Amino acid sequence: MSLRPKKTSFTPIYKQIESYLDELYLYQRCKVESIKIYQAVYELCNSYPKAYDARLYKNLIKYFQNYTIEVNKKLISSSSEMITVYAEEWKKFHLLTKYVNNLFSYLNKTILAQRLAGDEDDELRLNNGNLADLMDGGGNEESNWNQDTGLDEMGEGREIPLGPILGFDRMSLLKLTHLIWKQQIVLQLQLHQQDTLMHHVFQLIESHRNYKLINLQPIFELNQSLILMENCNNEESEVEDLELYKAQFETPYLKLTGLYYKRQAAGFLGEGDMNEYMIKALERLQFEEDLISKICHESSYKKAIEPVEFELIINYQEKLNLAFQNFLINSQFEQCTLAYKLLNRIKNGLDPILQIFENFIIKLGGEEIFEFEKASTKDPRIYVEILLNLHTKFIQITQNTFLNDPQFIASVDKAFRRIINAKRDPKLDKYGQPPEMLAKYADLMLKKGVKPIATTNSATSNTGGSGNSQQLTAEISDIDPEVKLSNMIVLFKYIDDKDLFQKFYSRLLAKRLINNLSISEDQETLMVQKLKTECGPEYTTVLQRMITDLQVNRDLNNLFKAYLSSIEFKSVISTNFMILTTGAWPLNNSSSSTTTTTNLRSEFRVPEILNSSITAFQTYYHSQHTGRKLNWLWHLSKADITLNYLPKKYELNCSLYQMSLLYLFNDLETLTLDQIQTQLQLPLSDILNILKSLIDNKLLNPIESPLDQNLPKTQEFSLNLNYNNKRFKLKLTQSTAAEVQMEDKETVKKVEEDRKLYLQSVVVRIMKSRKVLTHTQLVQEVFELTQSQFKPSVPFIKQTIESLIDKQYMERSETNRDSYSYLA
Repeated sequence: MSLRPKKTSFTPIYKQIESYLDELYLYQRCKVESIKIYQAVYELCNSYPKAYDARLYKNLIKYFQNYTIEVNKKLISSSSEMITVYAEEWKKFHLLTKYVNNLFSYLNKTILAQRLAGDEDDELRLNNGNLADLMDGGGNEESNWNQDTGLDEMGEGREIPLGPILGFDRMSLLKLTHLIWKQQIVLQLQLHQQDTLMHHVFQLIESHRNYKLINLQPIFELNQSLILMENCNNEESEVEDLELYKAQFETPYLKLTGLYYKRQAAGFLGEGDMNEYMIKALERLQFEEDLISKICHESSYKKAIEPVEFELIINYQEKLNLAFQNFLINSQFEQCTLAYKLLNRIKNGLDPILQIFENFIIKLGGEEIFEFEKASTKDPRIYVEILLNLHTKFIQITQNTFLNDPQFIASVDKAFRRIINAKRDPKLDKYGQPPEMLAKYADLMLKKGVKPIATTNSATSNTGGSGNSQQLTAEISDIDPEVKLSNMIVLFKYIDDKDLFQKFYSRLLAKRLINNLSISEDQETLMVQKLKTECGPEYTTVLQRMITDLQVNRDLNNLFKAYLSSIEFKSVISTNFMILTTGAWPLNNSSSSTTTTTNLRSEFRVPEILNSSITAFQTYYHSQHTGRKLNWLWHLSKADITLNYLPKKYELNCSLYQMSLLYLFNDLETLTLDQIQTQLQLPLSDILNILKSLIDNKLLNPIESPLDQNLPKTQEFSLNLNYNNKRFKLKLTQSTAAEVQMEDKETVKKVEEDRKLYLQSVVVRIMKSRKVLTHTQLVQEVFELTQSQFKPSVPFIKQTIESLIDKQYMERSETNRDSYSYLA
């Protein structure tokens, strides 16, 4: 192959090229080697003295125009098979043209180089116009161009200027051929054949939607052709040009889809109930998504499904919401799932049913609590287990029905927060607030010797309640205590007044530890750790200190016993001492029950049998800890004694006060009230409580006079020498229900006092840091800092602010009365 320019004759060489193209496009075969065609193109483009590149380019336009005209005729005659024929013809044309484009790469290079050079006077000037003008010499009516031969009347003596073509300058052969296909086939069918091509496309799509067996691949290939026509030469561009695709297919497709499913939705609703409607709607949505993936460009996926969602879901959203509510009430959770799947497809579609779900839980929870309040037994275990069962049920519903959707889990959380923190009727609220109930529930789970729940046949609601109390009791007893406490923490998270829970829990923990009633020290530590995880270390500092004191006391008593052995101390009784850190233990320290180390007998007179052991412990403790002061909490002390005056021996576990009173009967068979008070040195109210507990337990003979402040000093009390009991080990209780209720009220009162101080410290801390704040900003920051403990009301915050202004910690701004300034 010679690269030197030479004089050539255009006609014979072009006929060779044209023959080659016929072989390819008409018969899909070629007898001529491709290198010869490449050489022919090269020779024409480098002909001497005049190159034939423009003329070759123009003749190729004519060739491909004639070819596409024949394809157009074939399509029109194919009738119902038009889409299939189009897909086949396009596939062949596109593949062959890509191949031919490579063979004519030198022509492409020449043409594109001329365009880049910007030669305005070049013969190959392509301006805006119509492709049909290519054949009339650029609109020159006097042109001598021979359309059959591609030559003028003078043979090869003159080049004919190339006519305009669709607003493009010079372009590659690949782009040119695609442009001709678009103009001669796609647009011609649209303008002159009543858009027959796309009409057939949409007919096939509707047939497919009506469940007829349709081959969708030709439709996909047609859409691909619309995109390739515009992007055949856009390898450098990252964004595809989809204008032709959108105009020809996407826009009418969206419109026709909406009309089709508008008819379908009305038909579905007329044929059955909402359950059947939802089933059919989901089937159609899935069907349409499958259809879209098979025929549309990926950019259309979201847009193409929107008309279906609008007609099947948005237009019937109110009916779907109402149906969801009915399904939920009737526990038709499979139908709820159908509604969820439909509404989850549209923007904000879940908002109404989330509110319905939340309100349903609140209503059901309120009914359960109301039934509990009406019952005769107010056991905290029943209260907590009702809520836990309800919570477990709706978490399972969320997982199974709503596919573990975080929004529905959040609705469960909101609902239970409202249930647990709801203000109830004070007449029915005699058993305490939820924080108190949870604290007492934890106490029962961690305490030894707790009796089973008394079973009753209280009814519950029919909409998913926890069943009757007998069933609930069985469920409670079958669960491991550690699991129960973990479940209880779930409810604890919803409590607003966590400080109230902490006060009750610490008081009950103290009683368990002091009275040795805890089932396990490890369980107590684990529970404190769970609370610490939820609320932070500051929340559990006091609780952890109590458990630490218990561990320290164990070592202290072991060392004290070793000390007694070293000094050969002899005693007829065994003692165990507990040292409780002041401020860590929520214990009453009244004057009537406290004795100091400097004057042990100033109030309560300890029995002589205990004095030597107490004195020995004081001596040892002060030798180990200099400067510490011991305050004796006699009212919390316990004793184990043996009754030897009866035919059978009984072992009693009682308070130190009860033991001291019984110990007086070792010397006298009968004692007057005055003698008892003189010996014990306790207030009359305490002595009356001790006597009542002993009479109630039948250890003392009953008296006719009531045990009150008017009881005469000469009233005599004696032992019941005929006492008999099946059990040999007895536990005497002294606390009454009234006393426990009084302790609860005092705890609540203490919390209210602590809140005032805590809120004042929070406000001062904020103002000290910020110096100046508006009222709204201050209230907002107070809410943020206190929410881990409790949620103060706005009036409470206002009262605290006014109190601090009076105490001159802060002041109102003179220029802005809604602003506060900190006073150093």
